[in-house]
Amino acid sequence: MAVFFPPSDATIWDSWHTVGMRGTGSADISVEDYFVPDHRTTPVRPLLEPAEGFDSPLYRLWPMYSVLGEATVSIGVAAASVEAGVELCRTKTAAYNVVPAREQLLPQYLLGKARAAVEASRDTLRAATTQAYEDVAQGRLLGDESKIRLQLTVCFAAEACAEAVRHVNDAVGSSAIRLGRPFERYFRDAHVMTQHASKSRPRYASAARLMLGLENDWIFLSF
Repeated sequence: MAVFFPPSDATIWDSWHTVGMRGTGSADISVEDYFVPDHRTTPVRPLLEPAEGFDSPLYRLWPMYSVLGEATVSIGVAAASVEAGVELCRTKTAAYNVVPAREQLLPQYLLGKARAAVEASRDTLRAATTQAYEDVAQGRLLGDESKIRLQLTVCFAAEACAEAVRHVNDAVGSSAIRLGRPFERYFRDAHVMTQHASKSRPRYASAARLMLGLENDWIFLSF
């Protein structure tokens, strides 16, 4: 059951201290002796009888569209890292080197591989989302095959994009560790996303459990 109430009625604890994704502000909250009326509650389940305005295919993707949204963060972070890495390597000549980074084989290889990982993640996410949308557009709830594909897709995107950021860091050398550059932040954020409950490595196994006909162990795949 999800409940809604004004933030001013709760105590927000300063508990979100992480190496990355700090701006999400995912702090803990608490309330005591607090009554929430029925009209501020909703069951966490598929919209079997959606209210007017919530009956489109988009809402029948619940709750997986929230997981898809998080996957786009991984892709966005990695894409920004690749763009910044390409821009830097166009002009950088590393200390004690006479050959510019743009002319060296290793940075070329790493940047190319990083972009390939980003593009593959984006295209795979788009394809899985398109299939899922077409599934629910038929007037039914999200099927197991679509849920499996979506779950595997977001896991893949998180892993591939974290790897892409590592490739960029290797390509730009010591610029990756300087606080005045964006690379260290991209690195932290991309790797924090791989630890998110919806995209961490155990979710590969959650999808595989459905593939093997076993009992589901992940709530988002149970709807």
